[in-house]
This record gives sequence, structure tokens and C-alpha cells, in this order.
Amino acid sequence: MDIKLREGRPEDARACGAIAYEAFKSVAEEHNFPPDFPDSENAVMVLSFLLASPSFHKVVAELDGRVVGSNFLDERNPIAGIGPITVDRADNRRPCGPEPRDRAAPDAGGDGTHGGAQLSRRATRTGGVS
Repeated sequence: MDIKLREGRPEDARACGAIAYEAFKSVAEEHNFPPDFPDSENAVMVLSFLLASPSFHKVVAELDGRVVGSNFLDERNPIAGIGPITVDRADNRRPCGPEPRDRAAPDAGGDGTHGGAQLSRRATRTGGVS
């Protein structure tokens, strides 16, 4: 069961949006914060925008043919923004290594188009921080 990383496509929006909604909702509830997205459909709309935009580098992670996570790189500014990074809660404890991050990060500064990258994060599941 290897993680497969590929470029994100607009047709991934429903799966990526549902994962993002559940991931951010669980963190918000755990810390008694308001949710980032009021419902799954709003998360799907945001992820649809990111997946369709040429200004974002998109990486989708698949496990056994199903989408289990995503990562984005906002390339609109000299300092690129990384995020949102999401992982399906059912697969949250599986090691998927640094590949999703590394797959987006080379585009942030490695080719001279960006002065660096900044992680865009509002909340995190500390169990996933290494």
C-alpha cells in the first residue's frame, strides 16, 4: 500500500473538499474553535477554486486508488504559500512521510521564481508534526 502522488485535477474537488472539511472540523472541535468551513459544500467550493487555478501547484495523495489527501502551493507572490495540507482522518495515523510537502516545496524557491515559502496554517493536529 504505497502512497501515490500526482497533480491535482478539478475532478478531485469533491473528495479533497470532504477531506478538508472533516480534517479542519475535527481540529476546530478539539480546540473549541469555530470551524474553517461551515459545511462540506463550502470546503468543496474552496478546493474547486484551488484545483482549477493555474496560480496554484496542486498535489493529491492516493492510497489504493482513492484520494486520501492534498497539498497546495500558492505561486501568486514572491514568497509562496504552502497549504492547505490535508489528510483523510481514516488515514491520519499512517506514515506518508515528507513526500506531499516535498512535492510542493521545490516549486517554492528552487527555480528562482520565489524567494521562499511560508506554511499557511491556522490549526494543526500535533500528532502529525515531526
